[in-house]
Parts: sequence; C-alpha cells; structure tokens
Amino acid sequence: MRGIIAILAGIGLYISAYFTLVAYGVVNPATRLVPSVCRLDERACRSVLSTPYARVFGAPNFVLGLLYYALILILAVGGLLTSSSVLLVGLRGLAWATVVLGLYLTYALIERVRVHCVLCYAAHSINLALAICLTLV
Repeated sequence: MRGIIAILAGIGLYISAYFTLVAYGVVNPATRLVPSVCRLDERACRSVLSTPYARVFGAPNFVLGLLYYALILILAVGGLLTSSSVLLVGLRGLAWATVVLGLYLTYALIERVRVHCVLCYAAHSINLALAICLTLV
C-alpha cells in the first residue's frame, strides 16, 4: 500500500508543480511536460489560476498541494505510515478534508468558473484515492 500511496502522491506533486510553474510564469501552459490532453490552454489557465477559488486558504491551492503531496510522499517512502502512528491518524483527517474541499472546488469549476480542467479533476481524484489508501493502511 505504501507504494501506491507514494505513486499517487508523486503524481499529485507533479500536477501541483505544473500549476505552480505556470502560475509564476516559469513555463508556458502548453508545455510538453504534460500530455496534451491535460494541458491548460491560455484562457482556461487564466480562468483556473486567477479565480478566487484558487486560493481557498490564502495561499494558492497548488502551493498547498506541493506541501501536502511532498509530506505524504516523504512519509510513505520513509516508512512512517504505520497503522500505529499518531501521524497517520492526523494525515487521514487531512486527506479526507482535502476530499471535501475537492468536492467544493469541483463544483466551483463546473458551475461558477465553467472551465473543465482535466488536471484539476485528476488532482481531486488522486486526493480521494489517497484518502482511501490512507484509511486502509
């Protein structure tokens, strides 16, 4: 299970890094760093990254994602996700909180921003999968 958690967190980290690099102008949204089906076009990218929903807790969501996925990846690779760990209990709660937040953000994408962001949906799906995996550890 640790391997699956590490892979999911690694993919989430990659997605968050892409958004971070695009938001800060380091890479073009159409970069070849992601498959073409997942790339944001200029309009969608501006819509997703400039909306108030992109900063739910003050900091950009994608930057919080970098920290979240990096933490999970480090704990999974370091073997610190044991069923008796107090840290795991807190991480489970955080993981399920991200799922709830993801439901809200998905609603906002579809109904408020009216942009279909494949990478956003992928990140929210990864969050659900991580929450399930962390619950089963």
